[in-house]
Amino acid sequence: MFKKKPTVTYTDSDLVQLQVKTEKSELRWNYFKRTCFGLILVFGVAGSLSKMLPYENDKAKIPVVRLEGGIAGDASKGSADFIIEKLRIAFDVKNADAVILYIDSPGGSPAEAERINRFIDRKKAETKKPLYAVCGNMCASAGYMIAAHADEIYAGKYSLVGSIGAILSSWNFSEAIEKFGIQHNAYASGKLKAMLNPFAPYKQDDAIKAQTLVNGMGKIFASEVQERRREKLTTDIDLFTGEVWDGNDAKTYGLIDAVGTLDDVAKDKFSDGAVIVEINKAGKGLQLLQSASKMMAESVVSALVEANTFKLR
Repeated sequence: MFKKKPTVTYTDSDLVQLQVKTEKSELRWNYFKRTCFGLILVFGVAGSLSKMLPYENDKAKIPVVRLEGGIAGDASKGSADFIIEKLRIAFDVKNADAVILYIDSPGGSPAEAERINRFIDRKKAETKKPLYAVCGNMCASAGYMIAAHADEIYAGKYSLVGSIGAILSSWNFSEAIEKFGIQHNAYASGKLKAMLNPFAPYKQDDAIKAQTLVNGMGKIFASEVQERRREKLTTDIDLFTGEVWDGNDAKTYGLIDAVGTLDDVAKDKFSDGAVIVEINKAGKGLQLLQSASKMMAESVVSALVEANTFKLR
């Protein structure tokens, strides 16, 4: 009544081919899933970029770069490399008529400040955008030197502004090490080559040279401020003693243009509805997204290579 199904016999060759087909199918499916996952993440990153970088849309912007802390020559947030990169981004922000540089610094390296100043001057000339400096708790020494290159300077009434001058300091441990019977030898090609050696006894020639250096640098600083501020500076008092003043006095003496905070400048100098863009914070987000995007791209490429490697077999 019923026909008996024929028995199917698989050879070793058939089993091998079946196993190969199964493995190929699984690898193709894994490759497809990885590719789709990678594409979804990449598009997600693109969407996040459009949200986290608000200076790319059409709304008016107020780009703010923050220079906070000592101005140093290392890789810190007060280095010329760091500040210049943030200023570069700020000046290139679309739909921004100007840039705000918020300075809260006691000063630091004049060489780093000079690099920042030259970049500011070049970028203002290239973009035709003004730069407004806003002083925070302190805008002193090299910090004020940078502020002087802004088109206008603002400070709060509690801000400390000024400290125009130069300083060169050193320690001298010669008497201390002599008490312990320690001898220090330094061999120099000139009498001032080892100037201000902290382990050598005080020398009058060293002191004269050091004072000459700081006097010269202080005069250069003062001349730069006079050139930038011109007729705005008062002649009633000596502004180049190295002292600081509060915001009200700084306005009276012409060191700043107006007493005001960051919010005041944003309101007075930019159109209504303009959005403040913190360039320092936006930079961190961008770096994070770039890093994530790179990792995802490498994942997709890895999947492609793996799939192609299998096909070559």
